[in-house]
Amino acid sequence: MHTNIQPPITQHYTVPHRTPPTMCQLCPISTLASSARWPKPLEPSISDLNFLITCVHDQHEAWKKSENADTRDALLSLLRTLSGALTSLGHERSAWWKSKMPLIKQLKAEVSSQSERKLTESHKINNSAVDRIEGMEAKVGGFVRWSLGLEGGVEELLEGKE
Repeated sequence: MHTNIQPPITQHYTVPHRTPPTMCQLCPISTLASSARWPKPLEPSISDLNFLITCVHDQHEAWKKSENADTRDALLSLLRTLSGALTSLGHERSAWWKSKMPLIKQLKAEVSSQSERKLTESHKINNSAVDRIEGMEAKVGGFVRWSLGLEGGVEELLEGKE
């Protein structure tokens, strides 16, 4: 039996070169801020933080288009405000956690599955808040260092405050 096998047709397709989209280093801060549950007393600060991140992002886009010194100064000022807001958020979280201590001591004294669940949930919320705040601070530091060229990171940003 004779089969007519033809060699496979090989065509070389060229894919047009596209430059990959530049990833915004500010957007992950918003993602971290909205990723999980925050303690109730911190929720207003989170909405303020999201608004501030949007303002910083818009200012950064304006600076990239114009490379204007005034626009850069405004961006640096907004970044200082963002850094201060994150520090303030850390203090608010700490104060919230300290206010929970009497309840935590009471829950530890009780021996029930309900109290253990509440205690575990409080610890999860606190630990998650700490991780997200530290992550946002790190992302701001990375943005300042790599996108704006301030090698000293947030410290250099804050020292430049006049």
